[in-house]
Amino acid sequence: MRHVAVRLALLLTLGALLFAAWRAIEVPWSSTLSPGCTCELARARNGWCESCGRGYVAGCEIRSRVLFDGLDAHGHELQRASMACETCKALMDSGGFCESCRFGWVDGKAYMSRLTYHLARGRTRDLARVRCATCLTLAGGVGWCEACGGGWTGNVYFESRSEHAASAAEFERLRAAIDASKRCETCALVLLVDGKCPYCGITYADGKALAEKGS
Repeated sequence: MRHVAVRLALLLTLGALLFAAWRAIEVPWSSTLSPGCTCELARARNGWCESCGRGYVAGCEIRSRVLFDGLDAHGHELQRASMACETCKALMDSGGFCESCRFGWVDGKAYMSRLTYHLARGRTRDLARVRCATCLTLAGGVGWCEACGGGWTGNVYFESRSEHAASAAEFERLRAAIDASKRCETCALVLLVDGKCPYCGITYADGKALAEKGS
């Protein structure tokens, strides 16, 4: 529980700083694509379009910079010597998810959300090169193509059923966080790791808001 509290504190601190910067830009939620738009590239690379003020993770559009950065789509390289967790030190080499620290490891990088950890274990595919009609129908959502023996989570493709199932579950959490970010960006961050929003007082478990007693 202590690790979750520390992780949430870090996310909230990052969120507060990024929120201030985001508000300074004053990009409205209803903004349209601008002439300098890089959304197509951002969608393919889990990136952020500075011109339009929106980002993409697994092909999903995100208008909150706080949530986008909190998702940590590209992972981080951490120094082994600075790490106290022995499990994380082992997973840095072998890959896997540390339930204690809530970090996922892929190719030596740490991913600070379970969603992006699973996405990193799949591969983004260029839909222009996809010839399977079923895959083209499934891409962008969640589903498994029996003919190709692979599954889609957004625009990420998996050949392992177990990895696909794990990513699909977290994809629903992503959608919920995007929806929550329109109301409260802190709630969106808390929803990712489960906990209680200090501003709204809403508690989240398994990516869902829990009903308050007496409600």
